Amino acid sequence: MEDPRDATEAILRQRTLALMLFRHAYAEEPDETLLELLASEPAVASIEAFAVDGHHELDRLAQTMRSLSQNNDAAQTLAALRREYTTLFIGPEKIVAPFWESVYLDPRELLFLESTTDVRKRYEAEGYRIDAETREAEDGIVYELDFLAHLADRSLEALRRDDRQEFGRLVEVQRSFEHDHLLTWLPLFAERAKGARTDCLYPTLCAAVAAFIAVDAALLEELAGTA
Repeated sequence: MEDPRDATEAILRQRTLALMLFRHAYAEEPDETLLELLASEPAVASIEAFAVDGHHELDRLAQTMRSLSQNNDAAQTLAALRREYTTLFIGPEKIVAPFWESVYLDPRELLFLESTTDVRKRYEAEGYRIDAETREAEDGIVYELDFLAHLADRSLEALRRDDRQEFGRLVEVQRSFEHDHLLTWLPLFAERAKGARTDCLYPTLCAAVAAFIAVDAALLEELAGTA
């Protein structure tokens, strides 16, 4: 019979990998490195590990990732992904799915609102730093996912050294961050992404990241009850 602690460590490893994968996918325009990462077996497995409770969005993403490994024209695929990424997240026309939290919490779709300030304070409380020279709002999806990945890695370390107090604290920090922030806007983000003219990857990815955080929030609730 598998040790419960081993099972917890295994799912936390998959969780960390999935968070890093999502973060990488949004961080910049797609390139060959991203294609290789998406098509890799460990990356696909990390998504499949969370495809539970009827969250078909994660199954669809895993299928899309597998199809990338079978594509014989990487250059054409990459060109299509870059067009889709630009249309959804950059412009030059009206951005279909902005990836900043505050846009979805205010009808004026403004940046640097009160929610952004709260995100910044939570980063600072955990020693998470963003390059001082960046002028992007701290509540962008890349930063929020990177913050969670950072805490997920620290949670794994606490579990391995049997530091139950720190593990429980980190679980609660992540649980409250997802509840107060990511869960409030990612479903809206995913809905906006459906407006893309194509679905080579990113609309599926947006639906999957919203589903992943919903599953992850339930996992953190469970871990909080046992920490």
